[in-house]
Amino acid sequence: MILRYLKYFFTAKRRGYGVHSPFAYNLAIKIFKDKKNIEKYIEIEKLREKLLKSKQEIEVSDFGAGSKKMLDNKRKVREVVKYSATPKKYGRLLSILVDKFQPKTILEIGTSAGIGTLYLASGNKNTKIFTMEGCPETAKVARNNFANFHNNIEIIVGEFDKTLTKTLNKIEKLDFVFIDGNHRKEPTIKYFETILPFCHNNTVLIFDDISWTSQMHEAWAEIKQHEKTKLSINIFKMGIVFLKEEFYNNEEIILFY
Repeated sequence: MILRYLKYFFTAKRRGYGVHSPFAYNLAIKIFKDKKNIEKYIEIEKLREKLLKSKQEIEVSDFGAGSKKMLDNKRKVREVVKYSATPKKYGRLLSILVDKFQPKTILEIGTSAGIGTLYLASGNKNTKIFTMEGCPETAKVARNNFANFHNNIEIIVGEFDKTLTKTLNKIEKLDFVFIDGNHRKEPTIKYFETILPFCHNNTVLIFDDISWTSQMHEAWAEIKQHEKTKLSINIFKMGIVFLKEEFYNNEEIILFY
């Protein structure tokens, strides 16, 4: 991963400079210059700090690639949050993107403790969020965290292979998707292809940890070249996909974030 990061560091475009696509340039300006409503993140970060001090233990069911840091299935909540929760920097990015695109529906695959979900919800409180978590014990933690924030979040518990299609049929139309679960090549590509029929021209898809492992790096390489992908933005940790037919070129833009 170090070599991938070095390549990214030296090739990524800074703050939109050198980005020729007007859409991508305007998005980069929005991402890097948006300083408003910072106070809406404060309560989420207070929750993170509280969870990082938690002594609660849960039995975690790993259905995907698992964790490089946590090898035991019996884990403290603070460890789950420390190693699996969306970092503040990227949570802010999720909130900015939701605020910009104003989706009516969001699908998140991989709830964990729900920190990323809350950042998604902070971008538009009128958005309905469906978030999927494979582990029942982790889902309980997330559900408790949601109780004090938003009532527009519905959590679906169970293995993604068993719950995804049913969830998609319930939602019918996806405006915004955040895929942060399993973290293996074949399942990630399968989720993408399963989701596509429920997407539309303006759907935004975000893939987390695209540089975390060789498998995720390979998955991103296929996704960004997919015939339905018209524009992709790579910020090393995350990959953002746009399906807009008006973008004729299948282009990847690498932005330093």
